[in-house]
Amino acid sequence: MEIIEYLNEIRRKNGFLLINEVVELAKYNTVYDIFSILISKQVIIGKGNTIYPNVIIECNDEHGIIIGDNNILFNGCSIKAKGGKSK
Repeated sequence: MEIIEYLNEIRRKNGFLLINEVVELAKYNTVYDIFSILISKQVIIGKGNTIYPNVIIECNDEHGIIIGDNNILFNGCSIKAKGGKSK
């Protein structure tokens, strides 16, 4: 199994964007390391954002995350929307 296939399989199993989907995200945002960021498929991200390495944006089907335009997510930033009560 090639490395990209392996990384995509892990991402798929855990609900994160696949490598090619992160590349698509990078067309409208600055993504410094497509391999080190993990973004749940349910996350909505605007344009003009800067995403540094080792960023995790994670949510499940019940709890969404919306990142607007022109934000900076620094190294090691972790945003999670899981559990808890929805209003």
